[in-house]
Amino acid sequence: MEVHHITQNSLEFTIDSSFGRLASLECMDNTAQQHVDIFDNTIRISELEPSTLISICAVFEKNGNFENFEKTVITKSASSGDIRVYFNNSVDTSFRK
Repeated sequence: MEVHHITQNSLEFTIDSSFGRLASLECMDNTAQQHVDIFDNTIRISELEPSTLISICAVFEKNGNFENFEKTVITKSASSGDIRVYFNNSVDTSFRK
């Protein structure tokens, strides 16, 4: 499974068709399981919260044999990513070069 697209509210995976038929998806919490769409070789999980950690276990069946694949990903954060530095005391700038 390869992560194809990650947003704050959704994840999209592509599946290599050589794995065989997708037999089941496991390891997700109940909220995520309610919003899973599977189309061709794509698994899309929607209506997630920002910074949601999701572990997906996909079980594939090929010629009567089953294989498990696990992937853990996190949705994008809602944070801007800006780091703001605040000082509550004066700063001695004599040490700067």
